Amino acid sequence: MSESAGCRPLVLVIEDLHWVDPTTSEFLTFLLEHVAGARVLLVCTYRPEFVCTWSRKSYHRVITLTPLAPPDGCQMLTALLGTPHIHDDLVRLVLDKAEGVPFFIEELVTSLRETGAIALHDSQWRLTARALTVPVPDTVEEVLMARIDRLPEGAKSVLQIGAVMGREWSEVLLREVAGLAEQDLTAHLAALTDAELLYARGLPPQTTYVFKHAFTQDAAYRGLLTARRQALHHRVAVMLEALFPDRLEEHYGSLAHHYLEAAQGDELAKAIAYARRAGDRNMALPAYAEAVRFYHMALEALERQEPVDEARRCSLLLVLGEAQRKAGDHLQAQATLQRAADSARTLGTTELLAQAALELEQVTHSVGLPAEPVVHLLEEVLQKLGVADSLLAAKILGSLARALRYTGAQSSKRWYTRSRPWPWLEAATTR
Repeated sequence: MSESAGCRPLVLVIEDLHWVDPTTSEFLTFLLEHVAGARVLLVCTYRPEFVCTWSRKSYHRVITLTPLAPPDGCQMLTALLGTPHIHDDLVRLVLDKAEGVPFFIEELVTSLRETGAIALHDSQWRLTARALTVPVPDTVEEVLMARIDRLPEGAKSVLQIGAVMGREWSEVLLREVAGLAEQDLTAHLAALTDAELLYARGLPPQTTYVFKHAFTQDAAYRGLLTARRQALHHRVAVMLEALFPDRLEEHYGSLAHHYLEAAQGDELAKAIAYARRAGDRNMALPAYAEAVRFYHMALEALERQEPVDEARRCSLLLVLGEAQRKAGDHLQAQATLQRAADSARTLGTTELLAQAALELEQVTHSVGLPAEPVVHLLEEVLQKLGVADSLLAAKILGSLARALRYTGAQSSKRWYTRSRPWPWLEAATTR
């Protein structure tokens, strides 16, 4: 990108940051650190609830987009209907309902046309008699739900299957999940793209489909009954396993999500396994924020099982705490690792308690958190280990010496060195 900007000015537009995933957010923060001196205009759109981390940059500027003023709303209405000749009653209805929200204006006009509530008469768009009998939705969500409900049953079903699959998905996967004849599926997809509920990308057989807006996907998804939704999530997961047996690692995250949402019997066990693998894969990339998300997903699935596997919970809490530490969420990591220590005590497993203590000392050391709690935990582990000659004991003593340095307890540090018959600890404890 820097090389391209060196040849000519570059404009990069990223929309809907309020839905950004953690890894992309990290990349964007990195990118912003390197564009100050480049001929790059980076334009990002997001809702007010999104909190950016670069607001103090001198080269950053916020432009707040307020609802469209009536003249701007009229201009948009003219563009949508293709003529400035629009009856005042229709203009007033649309602008009053939409309250200056562009997406609402667009969807409301589309809905009015689909229901025959407006028509072009004598070169002017106006309300019809049908407008008196057709209820006009009050929110954009109601507009979308009404549009979806008016679809032919087959097209509506395909849209809802797509909503379960995600914001964007391949026609190949849809074909397997839907189980429809090729001709029928093509007709339904054509109806959905003609209605601009979906957009098609690419050419067959690599065509993918994306919802025009996240609101559209949400509306279609919420229209499903719980049992039907769970069955579809299960079928999507099964089809992913069948279609991509040699590339499952690319779909660990999706498989975890679908099996978790299926929430039926053995699906929870699969959700835990795939979420753990997705977390481990992101740790190796490294993409620590994404790893945190998947470890949380694994724990959520685990908590739904009866009875809960305490050993597995402890193991997940340990890797979650490590991921949170590496992602920079030190306070969250501290809380998670304390939970892991409690879980290890419940299990009576000294090795797991030691892992929690070592990781917690790393967190404490990294950001200067109070060291006393971790000192007590390390001493507890040391007492359980006894005087056994082991690498684990050496690690505990080394971490304890470092933790004691931040409490000022130099005498205790010397005692741990001199009272143990392990000469290799001298260097670790006198640094």
